[in-house]
Amino acid sequence: MSNVQAVSGATSEDMGLLENAAREMGAQSSKSASEAADALGYMALAGWDTTEMMEGLEPIIRLSEAGNIDLARASDLVTDSMSALQLETKDLPEFLDMVSFSSANANTSIDELMEGFLVSGGLATELG
Repeated sequence: MSNVQAVSGATSEDMGLLENAAREMGAQSSKSASEAADALGYMALAGWDTTEMMEGLEPIIRLSEAGNIDLARASDLVTDSMSALQLETKDLPEFLDMVSFSSANANTSIDELMEGFLVSGGLATELG
């Protein structure tokens, strides 16, 4: 969590909220609180604020579980691909639904699909 604070510049109050979220998700999912903290670190690197990180943590954990992907990697892929596609955090639920649907119907893994977004996201955004 100290990494999250260093990167995000979150206040002590915000850090308490984020730490509680990491612990709660560690207790409610197949991921540990430490893994959740690592995922929060990637969200902080992407410039997500405390509210966005707290709201994004569970959906990213669920994506990680569905794709059998390391949680930190899933968080990194989500934040980077959303940036490449110029999506905002409010678009996260719809984006993850689209990723899950596409993966299930395209004979490709979530990891591979999101890597593709990193490569083609800028062009896709330009083309609308």
